[in-house]
Amino acid sequence: MMQPSSHYYPTVFLTALVAGLFSIAVCVLLWVNYIQRSGNLAEDVPQYLMLKESLRQQPDNAPLREKIRGLDLQLRQEYFRERRFTYHGVFLLLGGLATTLITARWAATLRRKLPMPDSISSRQDPDMQVARFAYPALAVLGILFTGSAILLVLSHQSLPSRLGEMARWNPPDTGLTGTLPTPNPAPAPDLATPEEIAVNWPRFRGPRGDGISAYSNIPTTWHASSGQGILWKAPVPLPGNSSPVIWGNHIFLTGATEERREVYCFDASTGTLLWQKEVPAGSPDSPPPKVTEDTGYAAPTAATDGRHVCVMFANGDVAAFDFAGNLQWHLGLGTPKNIYGHATSLAIYRDLLFVQFDQGSAKDGLSQLLALETSTGEIVWKKPRPVPNSWSSPLVVDNATPPQIIACGDPWVISYAATDGAELWRAKCLRADIGPSPVVADGIAYAVSEFPCLSAIRIDGTGDVTETHIAWTADSGLPDTCGPLVTPDYVLLLASYGTLTCYDKNEGGDPLWEMDFDGNFRSSPSLVENRVYLLSEEGTAWVVELGREMGQQIAEADLGEPCVTSPAFQDGRIYVRGAEHLFCIGLESEIKNQNVEGMAESE
Repeated sequence: MMQPSSHYYPTVFLTALVAGLFSIAVCVLLWVNYIQRSGNLAEDVPQYLMLKESLRQQPDNAPLREKIRGLDLQLRQEYFRERRFTYHGVFLLLGGLATTLITARWAATLRRKLPMPDSISSRQDPDMQVARFAYPALAVLGILFTGSAILLVLSHQSLPSRLGEMARWNPPDTGLTGTLPTPNPAPAPDLATPEEIAVNWPRFRGPRGDGISAYSNIPTTWHASSGQGILWKAPVPLPGNSSPVIWGNHIFLTGATEERREVYCFDASTGTLLWQKEVPAGSPDSPPPKVTEDTGYAAPTAATDGRHVCVMFANGDVAAFDFAGNLQWHLGLGTPKNIYGHATSLAIYRDLLFVQFDQGSAKDGLSQLLALETSTGEIVWKKPRPVPNSWSSPLVVDNATPPQIIACGDPWVISYAATDGAELWRAKCLRADIGPSPVVADGIAYAVSEFPCLSAIRIDGTGDVTETHIAWTADSGLPDTCGPLVTPDYVLLLASYGTLTCYDKNEGGDPLWEMDFDGNFRSSPSLVENRVYLLSEEGTAWVVELGREMGQQIAEADLGEPCVTSPAFQDGRIYVRGAEHLFCIGLESEIKNQNVEGMAESE
């Protein structure tokens, strides 16, 4: 005689069966999606790189430019579609497994009959039958559960880098104590004041690392071939992709080959080469670095505190000179393990020089952030970084409490206390090769990589702030090299294929507008009042006036030679390093005055 509850058995059993089949189907779909994702992206990304290389050779090919933009959008949409598919699929799988276990157990209970010892053998006992199949069933469900867990982990992996390498992170001890160090007292008299720093151009992209000029009287037109707008130009002895830095009347540049590394000091008024010094090998036994044309042997931009100029090269050598050209110290960090060549620029806070020395893969554990004393080169502190090689430069935020150093590398944006290197916060929002450097404006850090997005991160958090302090994200027009430009109202991105994308600074989301330019770009955009300056690899420059509805091109200029560096701005002048020369671009009135003075002196 059946128990009354056994009438529900067919329904419950069917539910368990359907839930089990559903779980198997979802698991299979997730695995198929993961396998297809790995294969398809490995084929698509090389195609994207080939198209970009073709565009470098054919910068005026408009159909090719549109094809690149279309493929870029396709890759990005596919990436996020696959993340959504995996994310929702894993939760469906876990729900299906839970339903299967619960209903299967319920069905087993309902199926039991009252014992009949006279006619039922132990082999026919329902409990024994359940026991016979319990372990195999649990094993199958365990395999499904393990598969879902693995997929959950894989769903958080990034797109492959353009060389097909996947960086994996091993979480380090962050050293957080729950309290933040207090800022140092006011600068000592022998250190540069904030006012001095603000009017000079002491590091890559200027005093705040954001590409914004402190001067408004900057020329908008020049033509190097005819000499229009060119105050002077001077040859640079050795090649390099480093940008000029300026303090007073001194302009500093670096140049290098595989065998030789040099530092140059030019007179800002005349272009005269004041001194040229070789940097001795800090690690003579280290193998020569492997570099590409995009980086070369002198890609890191120097940094100056007004007393010293500190330099770095692709072989890991760091050195400091005084303004008279006397070598103060040099240090060999060893040849970095970097797939393109080391290109990260230097930064200074008070009497500390910061070196972001990212290399290898994350699992190699080689990357670190170092703070050196500017006057002696002594290592004050160093912190390991859970990232692979990167090309982004560290950013000093000296008006934060405490002062911070923000550094980017796959997949983290990490903030460190400037005084002792204690980690303050980190956000997981980057992927693959990280070239663009971060900027900070009004308490928000803007960090971007070509995959997957631009992130606006509030810098007042502690610990992992990925879920709490990212104010907004955006995913159109992402650059692979150029840093973002943040104005009082907008955030602008410049893609290497020539698209300038404008976002609302407070909201992000969809772009306000886009403008296309017939050039390739590695020089980051710059701002003078409400005007954006863009310098292409071909040497053509454009000046764009900003507006909410659309930017307006107001000028076009020509440097006369290729350019991949970022300009430096001073009172009435622009200083730009081309492929062979250092240029000083000035206002026409200033050029006329200089010509008159030169004629008077000759008479």
